[in-house]
Amino acid sequence: MTILEQLRAYWERQGIANPRLATTGELAAFETRHDVKLPPLIADYFLAVNGTKEGECMMEGEDLISFWHLDQLKTVKEHYQDDSIADANRLFVFADHSIDCYSWAVRLSSDPSADTPVVISYLDRPIARTFEAFLDGYLRREKWALYPDPPGKPLP
Repeated sequence: MTILEQLRAYWERQGIANPRLATTGELAAFETRHDVKLPPLIADYFLAVNGTKEGECMMEGEDLISFWHLDQLKTVKEHYQDDSIADANRLFVFADHSIDCYSWAVRLSSDPSADTPVVISYLDRPIARTFEAFLDGYLRREKWALYPDPPGKPLP
């Protein structure tokens, strides 16, 4: 079972799977609007799950984490009205905890083979080297993915 199949099954068991998946046309429009090229796994994520049922700023599942739909994604600059964070225009918020107490963002670029580190809003460094590593940690219910510690720990 792929990581996306595992994720979909996990959310279905909790009753928070999104019934509306993104389309290839919506992916292309997002890429054009933001001048990015989604890496294959992230594109497949939106085609296979497209976030949790409600998405942006809700409290879903046992961890109260909402994963946003493609059409809800915003840059860190847009979401927080803050461009003081490095890469604020290239970090896209894709999930939040408990109505945005804190959020997770992934770095996207025009190169689909570029790294996709995941950062969390209250830290100034990535918590995972890649989107896939983050999803894996989330599914394994790793503390570093769900409730990251302050800086200083090695990245998964």
